[in-house]
Amino acid sequence: GIIVVATVLWIVLRILGGGLRQIRFVTRTTPLQRAVAGLSDIEKQNLPPVAALPLAADIIRRYLAERFDIPATEQTTAELLQSVGEWMPSQRQRQLSQLLNQADLAKFAQHQPDNDLSEKVISFGIKWLRAIDGLSAAMEVTGHE
Repeated sequence: GIIVVATVLWIVLRILGGGLRQIRFVTRTTPLQRAVAGLSDIEKQNLPPVAALPLAADIIRRYLAERFDIPATEQTTAELLQSVGEWMPSQRQRQLSQLLNQADLAKFAQHQPDNDLSEKVISFGIKWLRAIDGLSAAMEVTGHE
């Protein structure tokens, strides 16, 4: 009886032990870290603004969806601005509107923006994301979210 139990225990530990050695540690990144990294990647690729601006807008929308649990990736710009209107300060709303509208112009209106515009938009987008993330962290601490 004891030999059977010991053998079963040994087999279980071997199986688990082998599995434990294969566990990889995955570092968890925040929505802000992913968004900033994504915008930085776009900037490094030197894409034309007609490609870079819509990609940047998608990253900002994904950030808003992940961070604030809103369907930002499924909404039009107008719908998104309306959904953040209840809690986002008006200055940040205007800035978001400008960022998304630049991307919409490049994507849908065959607007050919200057090459330096995408660099400016991406740089500003990173600052905007950090400001919004800081605002939301402060709201969570005070319990206003």
